[in-house]
Amino acid sequence: MKTLTSKVLISLSTIFMLSACSMTGTSPEDHTNITKENLTQKKVATLITEAAEENGWRVTPFQYNALIAEKVGDASTQAVTITFSTDSFELSPANSDLQEILSEALN
Repeated sequence: MKTLTSKVLISLSTIFMLSACSMTGTSPEDHTNITKENLTQKKVATLITEAAEENGWRVTPFQYNALIAEKVGDASTQAVTITFSTDSFELSPANSDLQEILSEALN
């Protein structure tokens, strides 16, 4: 029952985040530049996934340029959509811990 409740909360929070993301615009300052060179879209996705999973996040592919990262804590669940290209990435909603993890992995 506890597992089912966790899965329902994760699903609901993911749906909420995705609908919130589709309503908000982004500005250039929301992007974090990637300084590593010669990266393909697939390699960026792999680096993001590995870095996030090493730090306790569960990562699910969403689109060719987006991933959903989820972290379940004792009392809360965090869901973040990571949109990326070969030269930058963006988190929505902002998450400073995940931002720092990804910046270290991609720069």
